[in-house]
Amino acid sequence: MTRDDGDLRSDHPILLCYLSPLMSPVTVLYAIAIFLGSFLLFLIEPMAAKRLVPLLGGSAAVWTTCLVFFQVALLLGYVCAHWLATRLRQGTQTLIYTSLLVVCLGQAAYNLRPELHASTFHPVVSVFLVLGTLIGLPFVALSATNPLLQAWYARGVAQPAAVMTESGAAMSTTPPYRLFALSNFGSLLALVVYPWLVEPRLSLHAQSVVWLVAFAVFVAACSGIAWMKRSSEAAPSIAATGEVSPVAEPSPSPGDRALWLLLPAGGSLMLCAVTNHLTMNIAAIPLLWIVPLIMYLLSFVIAFSRGDWMPGLFRRKIPVVGVSVARMGLLGLTGVALGSMGYLLNDNHTQVSSLKIYIPFYCLALLVICLFCHAELHRLRPTPRHATSFYLL
Repeated sequence: MTRDDGDLRSDHPILLCYLSPLMSPVTVLYAIAIFLGSFLLFLIEPMAAKRLVPLLGGSAAVWTTCLVFFQVALLLGYVCAHWLATRLRQGTQTLIYTSLLVVCLGQAAYNLRPELHASTFHPVVSVFLVLGTLIGLPFVALSATNPLLQAWYARGVAQPAAVMTESGAAMSTTPPYRLFALSNFGSLLALVVYPWLVEPRLSLHAQSVVWLVAFAVFVAACSGIAWMKRSSEAAPSIAATGEVSPVAEPSPSPGDRALWLLLPAGGSLMLCAVTNHLTMNIAAIPLLWIVPLIMYLLSFVIAFSRGDWMPGLFRRKIPVVGVSVARMGLLGLTGVALGSMGYLLNDNHTQVSSLKIYIPFYCLALLVICLFCHAELHRLRPTPRHATSFYLL
């Protein structure tokens, strides 16, 4: 695996360990749980926001505050996942996580017909209080699912200990970051399905019932994974039998950790800026904020899919520069996107006034910029031991 491109070539010995459990029932169960958790996480966002409309209206300030709440709750879920994965034993992790899911299931069932109240004098506080009461705990638990289950998978299924290279040296396997692409695909699918299939055909109560049933299936899948993890603790590890000794994983440098924070911060900043500009200055269309959020998630799906779908020409390195053609081209497109956005924002005499041009342009520019940030983030991904801190930052 090269540091520059981050590709796992088919002749790399690590890939043999990565692909061997790919079609196993355990891996399928992990994939279902991660996909369903992300799908439910982003399906509940427009559902919860829709409940606020009769109370606080559908202004851009309400939608922006909802986005801030979702980001804060997502961060809190990642903090919980990092704490569980790095501070507690495996048995304690599974016990706490499954107990949390059961409590969340009870809260979701209790809130099928909630009596919501909000004050228009303090709309920001009201949005946080209503959303926290309505979906706070399930949202945090669903947010913690992706990094926590990936940590379990990497340390249990994908990495029982270490693999041997052709030279006989032990080498740790990499965490299954394609599961992160799968989780973002589930989030993206939820955002696409809701306005076109769910919202026009089901009442809000029916949506809540369907979501609750799907959440119960998700809890069952995660409970099955937790039970398997607890059962596997008694099984002898490869390291204990003396077949392969695990190797020390290098700690990420401070520069890498800084980029883990700054690169996704740039993508998140662009998401908030473009969403705010479209909803306040371009068109006050309900649920318009979903479109830039789809572009944001799509950039994660593409960046963390390992690029196997790209032709070999784009993965070749440019001799003088030493970077791949795809990476250099994406850097150029990012510069063009930023320059074009700046031109449109500062040109008061532009004749481009059609929503059919403005909205697609800003969303495509957002996709390019976020794709550059997240592709660089994928290139800097760490070994399994640091996966949860990687997601947290």
